[in-house]
Amino acid sequence: MKSNVTDIEFLSKTLRTYSDELSFAGRGLKLNTRDDVKEIVQTILNCKSMKVLRLEGNTLSPEAADELSKALVKHPELERFIINDIFTGRLKDEIPLALKSVCGAIDTSGAHLVEINMSDNAYGPIGLNALVDFLQSACCYSLKEIRMHNNGLGPQGSQKFASALEKCWENSQGKFKLKVFVCGRNRLELEGARSIGGVLRKIGSLEEIQMPQNGIRPNGIEYLAEACMNNPQLRIINFNDNTFLKSGAEWMAKALVNLKNLEYLNLGDCLLKSKGALVVTRSVSQLDKLKELNLSFNEINLQTGLEIASLVVKRVNKTLEFVDLNGNKFGEDGKVEIQEILLPIKDSLNTLSEDEGSDEEEEEEEEEEEDEEDEEEESEEETSEVVVDDEYDDYDQVEEAEFEEKLKIDQQPSLFTQFKQQGPNLFSSLVKNNALVVNIKKFDDFILTPTIANLTQIDQNTIDLVAKHQKFNGSFLIKLLSHLSNLYEKSGPNSKTVLDISNNFTKAFLSSSVGHNFTDDLLTEFGILKSEDKQFKPSELTDKIQILLHDVFSQSFFPTGIRDTIKMYLSIRTNQSVNDAKFNKKNSDLLVKCLN
Repeated sequence: MKSNVTDIEFLSKTLRTYSDELSFAGRGLKLNTRDDVKEIVQTILNCKSMKVLRLEGNTLSPEAADELSKALVKHPELERFIINDIFTGRLKDEIPLALKSVCGAIDTSGAHLVEINMSDNAYGPIGLNALVDFLQSACCYSLKEIRMHNNGLGPQGSQKFASALEKCWENSQGKFKLKVFVCGRNRLELEGARSIGGVLRKIGSLEEIQMPQNGIRPNGIEYLAEACMNNPQLRIINFNDNTFLKSGAEWMAKALVNLKNLEYLNLGDCLLKSKGALVVTRSVSQLDKLKELNLSFNEINLQTGLEIASLVVKRVNKTLEFVDLNGNKFGEDGKVEIQEILLPIKDSLNTLSEDEGSDEEEEEEEEEEEDEEDEEEESEEETSEVVVDDEYDDYDQVEEAEFEEKLKIDQQPSLFTQFKQQGPNLFSSLVKNNALVVNIKKFDDFILTPTIANLTQIDQNTIDLVAKHQKFNGSFLIKLLSHLSNLYEKSGPNSKTVLDISNNFTKAFLSSSVGHNFTDDLLTEFGILKSEDKQFKPSELTDKIQILLHDVFSQSFFPTGIRDTIKMYLSIRTNQSVNDAKFNKKNSDLLVKCLN
């Protein structure tokens, strides 16, 4: 049976329980004032031995954090600090203040931490500034486990994170022996992979690396492979949902062949393709301790699938408990053939339920892709370097620049195949709206030609696909609602259609892993909070977007807590910013009207 060792839904959680554990986990407490946190503070002060403190699933303000720090400083025996998901609904200006209080108290206490779990908190590069001193302080020299999953680090934040870890490693003079490193859903890209891969390579003591869903492409995979190669005790590797292609697979294969203790390998949804999957399998088939192998959703053809199944059964079937080949291109008959080969590994037989069907043109497509891959990666190196250039401070700008450069070579079925010649305004439309283009046909058709006819083609399946896309964040949602508002007239015949689509996209975002960022994203988009991007220009809060936002905010599904938080912040910010030229008071006043 498949374990949950590399399951994306469990990466942000500390699943074990320990002795001397004090837990306030999952209570949903809104700790806004000193009085709100008084019970927790008193309980901590009364606790004789507190080696583990769990605060996850509550929400902590700077004021409450300051009060909490008075109790934390009294416990030098603390080893595990579990504070994932403790800033839901907090503004990004509040998070650094709260972090400095609690982390500073732990450092002052003289504790020697073994684990920190700070996942599911929207730090971003700014919030991470508050953690830099803490991560390189003496209380972290003893760390064995770091979980920083789904923190919105981005390339810039990940470089700061890596630098802090490197200084911790250097300052510890050999004491820093990290074993578990979890850093998924952080949009690391090339620069993040390079900086984090570099420090992990130096550490050398890791037994577990989990970095799924980071938008890392082959030129970044090289750095992760080198990191793996220099951590010979690795038992668990999870790079699910990054992009390997054949070159990335070859780098990883070189590392894997020497990892004799490897038990779990998850390279699902990595676009290995047939040749990449095969080269990886040939390496891991030499590993005697392998228990689970995930190569699902990699566009593997039947011939290669048969070879992979034969390899793993012959070489590692004594220890292998689970092989996931789901979502590849085997076809119905091919699935039966592969299931017969995998019969000795019984728990793998039910993993072909989402097979995408055979593809007779697979080999031809792969050959064409290989011819283009070197050129593509060379281009990626050039554009990715821009991330640290002053001209681009936000990856979305880099992504848009890449999109414009690749328009000439990338054939997008949803954009081009229906045209024999480009219309006079097609290119300008693409450039204007490329931040919303996601290569999902029904959605892109509406973005580029925003008509009611195209809008009605967007069904729930399309919404779900867009919601899973890497671009789908708060800024994307606000821009999309603005786009939709051009068709919205309250008394018009199409008002229900537009509002329903708007509601469904908003629901999808609020229920996503980054939905808790909605308040910050909304206020930043309209210039009420300062953006980290120096080139950023706030969106205009037009009459039409005001009307649509008002109606979306008025829906029963929209959290009252978010509305109240936005109102409260707008009130505070307006009073504080009378002489602040950068504060967009006009948009602030208009946004208040949307909430009433």
